[in-house]
Amino acid sequence: MDNLRTVESLGAPYTPLQLAGIANLFEIAFELSWKAMKETLSRYGYDTAKRMGSPQGVIQIAYQVGMVDDEVGWVQMLEDRSTLSHVYDENIALDVVERARTQHLRLFEVLAGELAENWPLDLPGEVG
Repeated sequence: MDNLRTVESLGAPYTPLQLAGIANLFEIAFELSWKAMKETLSRYGYDTAKRMGSPQGVIQIAYQVGMVDDEVGWVQMLEDRSTLSHVYDENIALDVVERARTQHLRLFEVLAGELAENWPLDLPGEVG
């Protein structure tokens, strides 16, 4: 996420390399975030839900239990990541990069703070 945070100060026009790099950083940050949610939810006993196999299911559960506070924003990120993964169009990439800079980065930061404060992975009673 720190790498993605560095692009917050950048703005269009981007070079082709900058655009591709920022889009890739966003994809990586999203993948790491939803998988961190999934792992944390699983550690807290939420792994029995059938929805845990998909990012959208994980986002729904994370919202229901208060891990994330903006389900719509996270679903938008999922859609943006899916679009970038399946279709590369410069105009679409520009739209996603702008959302990453102006909206998605905040959601990543809120999640990181929430996980650190309220969802420790060293649960009481666990050994090493």
